[in-house]
Amino acid sequence: MESLELTTVLGLLVALSAASERLVEIIKGLVPWLNEDKEEAIDDGAGAQAKRNAERWRKLALQVLAGLAGIATAWAAYPAIPVDFLPAERPLMSIVALGLLASGGSGLWNALLTWALESKNIRESTSRAAAAQVRVLEELEGRIVATTPLDNDSLELVRTFAAAVPK
Repeated sequence: MESLELTTVLGLLVALSAASERLVEIIKGLVPWLNEDKEEAIDDGAGAQAKRNAERWRKLALQVLAGLAGIATAWAAYPAIPVDFLPAERPLMSIVALGLLASGGSGLWNALLTWALESKNIRESTSRAAAAQVRVLEELEGRIVATTPLDNDSLELVRTFAAAVPK
């Protein structure tokens, strides 16, 4: 996959993830049971096990809610998603997959997007540096040929070295 495609996919996932997280926060605001962190209320006294169980159920409900919110967000964004990411024969499965990926959290996707952009920038700067080296070698080859009579073997060696540097 080319870096442009990778950054496009990661950008799409970051946007979907942020939107689905916002949807989860809205629902948590409407359902107080989901918004109450029960771990803070757990003590070692009576009822501690019941509170731990309630917290486990709350976390499970939030995970399921995040998955459903991701799928709903991907479905709502379907018209804006580039056609290349949604195969025509199975668009529903693509929406479900994008929704589940988006439900993983935008922090992960932001980190991956930053990594992809940085790797693209490194490749571009390496390519620019290699092009500058080629220009220097070509200029050097021109100076050597113009100022020093070289035999064909020496001139061929300089040309081979200049050609070996990636452009």
